[in-house]
Amino acid sequence: MNSPRALVFCSDGIPGDDASTSGGGLRSFQIMQLLRNLGIQVSFATPEIHKSKVERIGFNFLGAYNLENQEEILAKGDFSMVWWCNPGTVDSALCKKNSSLLRCVDFHGPTNLETVFITGESLEQASVRIAGNLKYIDVRTFVSEIQRSYWMGLLSGAGHDPTQAFGRVINLSMPLVDRRYEVGDTVRFVFVGGWHPWLLDEEMLFHAATTIEGEQNAELHFLGGAHSFCEQRYEDLAKRLNDFESVTLHGFLPHQEYIEFMQDSSCALDLFSDSYERRIAISTRTVEFVTRGIPMLHPSWSELGGMIKETRCGWIYSDLKELGESIRYIARNSSALRQASDSSILTHSKYFNSENAKASMQEALRPWSENNKIFLSAPIVAPRIRRGSCDRLSVLWVTFIPEGQALRCLRVEAILMSLYETGVLNGFGILSGGNIKLVGETEFFDVVCVQREGTNHGKLRELIFKDRFVLDIDDLLFAKASYRLQGFDRWMDTHYDETLELVKRCSILSVTSSRLAELLESVLQCDCVSKCRTTPNGLLFPRSLPNLGSGSAQAMVWTSSDFAALDQSKEVVLEACASFCRDKSLPVYLFGQFSKELLKEFSSIRAFGMIDFYHHKQMLDRFGGRVFGVAPLETNADQSTLDFIAGKSDLKMVEYGGYGIETVYSASPPYLETDLMNRHIVSNTCDEWRIALQSAYERPAIPRNTVREIREKRDISRISLECWLPLLVEARREKPLELKEVQNLFDFHAKQPLIKRVWTRCVPRPARRLLDPVLQPFFG
Repeated sequence: MNSPRALVFCSDGIPGDDASTSGGGLRSFQIMQLLRNLGIQVSFATPEIHKSKVERIGFNFLGAYNLENQEEILAKGDFSMVWWCNPGTVDSALCKKNSSLLRCVDFHGPTNLETVFITGESLEQASVRIAGNLKYIDVRTFVSEIQRSYWMGLLSGAGHDPTQAFGRVINLSMPLVDRRYEVGDTVRFVFVGGWHPWLLDEEMLFHAATTIEGEQNAELHFLGGAHSFCEQRYEDLAKRLNDFESVTLHGFLPHQEYIEFMQDSSCALDLFSDSYERRIAISTRTVEFVTRGIPMLHPSWSELGGMIKETRCGWIYSDLKELGESIRYIARNSSALRQASDSSILTHSKYFNSENAKASMQEALRPWSENNKIFLSAPIVAPRIRRGSCDRLSVLWVTFIPEGQALRCLRVEAILMSLYETGVLNGFGILSGGNIKLVGETEFFDVVCVQREGTNHGKLRELIFKDRFVLDIDDLLFAKASYRLQGFDRWMDTHYDETLELVKRCSILSVTSSRLAELLESVLQCDCVSKCRTTPNGLLFPRSLPNLGSGSAQAMVWTSSDFAALDQSKEVVLEACASFCRDKSLPVYLFGQFSKELLKEFSSIRAFGMIDFYHHKQMLDRFGGRVFGVAPLETNADQSTLDFIAGKSDLKMVEYGGYGIETVYSASPPYLETDLMNRHIVSNTCDEWRIALQSAYERPAIPRNTVREIREKRDISRISLECWLPLLVEARREKPLELKEVQNLFDFHAKQPLIKRVWTRCVPRPARRLLDPVLQPFFG
């Protein structure tokens, strides 16, 4: 089947080497790129004033459009959909006539508030005209939540059905670009943009120019101009600015020249008028500054003001006094500019993430694609970030857990690989048992993370403790669960003191839920919550959804990482599961370590044991729609056991739900306090389990929309960028740890590998377990 084709009517000129552009042009270009990333062929047209400046874009240009010739442009191709990137330019007659097309509008700003200055209409006239032209639109997308609320109110007031008018928010996203941020002897402030009556605050601009004039090492550059309807006012402004020796006016620059100019700029000035239009607008220029690592001064009342304050990628001001004070501070503190530039990577990943934008576009088009049996390719990995090495991180992760085991794959390798693939890491190292696995550029480590117990190597711990470090804990290790007494006693003897020291000394405590942080603080009686950062479990799911069959289940699946988490409820749950499998003649697939007592309850067992983490996920992918799962947890036990259970995560829901396997869960905090959907959460009684098992058996396949939602929430790319990257940026050490410092500590082990080989091969495992705690301090 041929790829679908889209025609995009851009709101402004598209960025090109020889063309200047605007926020509307950048947003239009983003929409075009998102469509192309979903496998849609894109043609476009620009407003007439930009018809000669679009040759070098890489999309199919069909010409310049106006309100009268859109039907003529549409006739140039066989299109499946039409997009308008400015709701004020929609041709309602074309929409009504071409009902077979998917008709889409992207709302990038309060266009009706701007139109009154351009067309001379009253606000009422402009609003009524725009709302009327949107009567036949099928898909609406919005640049932000506040824009969606604004337009939903306007459209509902004009008689549009709110249910039909509601659409997806597609965040602004641009790739981070290659730039090594530097501040020269002169701090270069830059104002970028057109002069519009609703945008620029002239009083702010002249106050900024006066302040900069008073600084010996500062200058102001004005990159922009005026629209044709306000040229005279701009000329008056330009004459006044020319009176300042430190101010230079450049006019509108072609996009490539603009990029080159901004390479040497120190700080951008967003000097907006305090209008309602500016309060709810999402400034595309500001986002562009973030992508280039350029700090900015931005008004506090803007929609982006809180974001800038939170991530510290710039400074905010609320009046003339604060603006002047900030300019003087910036001109005299170049180190603060560099710190703000470094923070831009965090701002980008959290608010302007291309993964989120792609997923939202795919969801906006999903009803149409499914109705027409058109496959839209899944969102691909965020574009590689080609930045100077000083702007990206290198991470050292210290773990006791051997390669291939679940916790290392889940909480270390998957995260590092995802961030490295995205391009936000220069490289990383994983240190375990005296061996270090290196990926990428890793001469220095900006961040050090420790998993659970991490290491008992005294000198390595001293190196870690010299500066900031992250401790990742995924379980309430310090609580004694009644079903794992022997393992807990061994852990207490070997690792309790050193792990407690890590908890107390870490700068940031990474946990799977805030509930776990509260439990740790309660059990250990030390501060945990204040330095806690939540990092939910995520998985690298296949790109395509599982082919879920129909009919009843062919088997039951039970996975446990070590011991089945049951005590007093074990007999009830086992009897419910075992008797159900006997009645239905179902085999049970067991993954993990189970007691002989449990094994003998089932008549047909296929015990796979502690298999490789990724092999387990491959099997779950094959099982989808053919099996149902069980995930029991103890709910009736002593307080220490209940605390341990409460500290667990919802990983089973991520695994089973993400692979489309209907599962029965115990009504325990990890499954009750989750954001993931599931039909079967039951009390640990035989009747409730039997009823839920019957339901899961009859319909073992989870609905595709639910699977898709779980994958979106817990995709490892999203979790890594939204949860882990901010944490790693926050944990950056003042002095990076050198790779050679770490390697020098383990030269002794490297010279004596024979001891390790003989020990592992010749000494029985039970004996090694008893002797390892004594010998580990000497041999690692």
